[in-house]
Amino acid sequence: MVVLAVALVRAWDYSRQLPSGDGWQILGRQRGVGDRNQVYLIGDQAGLDAAWTVLRLTADPPTVDFGRSVVAWLTPLGTISCPSRLDEIRFDAGERRVDGAFSLGLSLGCTSPAVGDSFLVAIDRDRLPPAPYQVRILGPEPPGMTNGHADVER
Repeated sequence: MVVLAVALVRAWDYSRQLPSGDGWQILGRQRGVGDRNQVYLIGDQAGLDAAWTVLRLTADPPTVDFGRSVVAWLTPLGTISCPSRLDEIRFDAGERRVDGAFSLGLSLGCTSPAVGDSFLVAIDRDRLPPAPYQVRILGPEPPGMTNGHADVER
C-alpha cells in the first residue's frame, strides 16, 4: 500500500507545470482549445488580447513589453486524460531554432483521443537566434502526426 501511495505522489508531482524557465514564462494555458499541433507568434498586445479571448481565459490578459518579449502560442497534442506539459524552451542559435519541449503531464492511461493544449509563452527576445529562425513543438507526438512549427523571417 505504501508503494502505491509513493507512486501516486510521484506521478502527481511529475505532472505539475512549471510557470517559467530560463528565458520564458507561461502567460496562460487552456486545455482542448486551439489549432492542434500549431505554432503562432504574437508580436503585439492586440494580438495577445485576441488570443486570450479565443482561448477563453477568464483572468485579464497580462501586459507584455513586446520590445523585450515575443509571445508564442504553442498547441501541442495531449489527450483527454493526459494534458500536455511544457518542460522547457530550448534555444539553439547555431541551428536557428527555438523549441518548445513538451511531454504528457501523466503517463498512465493516455489512450484517449488527442486534443490540443494551448500555451501562451512569453519568450525573451535577447534569447532568440538571429532571423531567420524556426519555432517548433517537440513532443508528445501521437502516431501518424508530425509536430508543428513556425518560420520567422525577420
